[in-house]
Amino acid sequence: MILMKNTSYLSFFNQILLARGPLHSKWKNKKFRLMYLLRSMISPVSSIRYYQELHSLKSIDKILEMQPTLPAKIHRPYLHKGGLAWNRRKNIIGHYRFVQSLPVKHQALLLPDRDVLLVHFTGKNGEDFDIHCSSGGFDREGELMLSLSFNNTPVARLSFSVIPSKKGHCAFIGGLQGAPKNIGPDIIRDATKACYGLFPKRIVFEVLCSLMRCCDITNILAVSEQSHVFRQWRYRYKKRKYFVALYSDFWESVAGRPYGNWYKLPIYVERKSFNELASKKRAEYRRRYDLLDHINEEIMILLQNQM
Repeated sequence: MILMKNTSYLSFFNQILLARGPLHSKWKNKKFRLMYLLRSMISPVSSIRYYQELHSLKSIDKILEMQPTLPAKIHRPYLHKGGLAWNRRKNIIGHYRFVQSLPVKHQALLLPDRDVLLVHFTGKNGEDFDIHCSSGGFDREGELMLSLSFNNTPVARLSFSVIPSKKGHCAFIGGLQGAPKNIGPDIIRDATKACYGLFPKRIVFEVLCSLMRCCDITNILAVSEQSHVFRQWRYRYKKRKYFVALYSDFWESVAGRPYGNWYKLPIYVERKSFNELASKKRAEYRRRYDLLDHINEEIMILLQNQM
């Protein structure tokens, strides 16, 4: 693994150039290393400053174990299409500085070196559901990922970072995936039925809202399908078969509204009044809301126990 804590930028650059020591993740790929070196030479000031700010983070070598390609993230679209290197630097560094400003025990949840179980619950007929927080699995879409599993099968994954904003910090959602491609639609349908009609993506979004409220974050932004990183020209051809998400439909279903090229989302999702519902639907909606309340309470208890 490439170490950074006691390594100057020049030494790090030479490590990459000469492939000294064991390399992990994409650093094993010669083309990836060469592209990093080339991009660093094209924008040396931004690359050096970013490296120095990474170097200043507490436990940077632990962070690199979780996110080995972190030094290269400044050179590629991050969280959304477009953006400049200085803004990527601000967002990435800002995320880790925010997490490291939280109580130390909170950092075990939001700076995880493994999957951390946030909530376990059972569905309508005893089905097993688990919600985990982990280091981001889609490195362009955010530093953290929330995952919902149904009987040990992933059915929804939300990637995000906590970035600086004019009012302090906000959560920025860079990606929202359903089940992997090898999982058929029947699994999603069964998971939705087991959750009294709540879609898996709705559940992971509610989990994000609960986490952010506990961290005093009240603003959430999210990409649309048009501003996702894979809409960048460099990915448009290569990723055209893989990106089929219709984010806008989901954001609008939780009362999100357009915000430039992104969406601004509520920190609380408004619930329907029982008086608005037909009597035959009230029991199911009550179970939905009870489930969401249970998830929120479990997260609050978990964070309180980490104080």
